[in-house]
Amino acid sequence: MRYTASESGMTTATSTTLLAGLHDGCERAWRRIVERYRPCIVRFAVRIGLDPEDSQDAAQQTLIAFHRSYAAGDYDREKGRLRTWLFAIARNQTVSLIRRRERRCDVHIHQPSDQTDFFARVAEESSWESVWEEEWQDAMLRQCLAEVQGVFDAKTLDLFWRYAYRGEPAEEVAREQNVSVNAVYLARHRVLNRIRTILPQMGEIW
Repeated sequence: MRYTASESGMTTATSTTLLAGLHDGCERAWRRIVERYRPCIVRFAVRIGLDPEDSQDAAQQTLIAFHRSYAAGDYDREKGRLRTWLFAIARNQTVSLIRRRERRCDVHIHQPSDQTDFFARVAEESSWESVWEEEWQDAMLRQCLAEVQGVFDAKTLDLFWRYAYRGEPAEEVAREQNVSVNAVYLARHRVLNRIRTILPQMGEIW
């Protein structure tokens, strides 16, 4: 299966292309799906209160369920976007994991512990959808940042990363890179303009 640049000029494969490859049994398509969506699922699980190990388990089970459901023909793009469908799977798998955790806690309920109660740390389920949406938007932004690496030279990107992304003072970045402060501001302006251009397109293909 070939992965070519989209009509917008971006190199990110569309979700339609990846799903078509998955339907055809393409292992590369499956690897790309895992690489794209697993980090988002993990970060979502962490934010709602799961520990790192359980968050990794939630992501693994979500992707397995996703693969099985898609293979069974359950996904209909005409009835909803991929991120909505994937959220429903992630939510169901997370709830199942929490219930298993609850049963494990019940077994040891009489054992003393100074740890914060697990369920007190889990975010209200009514907020999960907004958390998911935030993580999805962040994942698209990260991909936009990956896209612009092929557009700008290394120095411009370094100035942007340090000043706009890491939040380092412009004066410090300029001094260490031996450029003017205005050059730092210009790098930020140029890269952000490009990101703002491609972010809506990323939303369509992601």
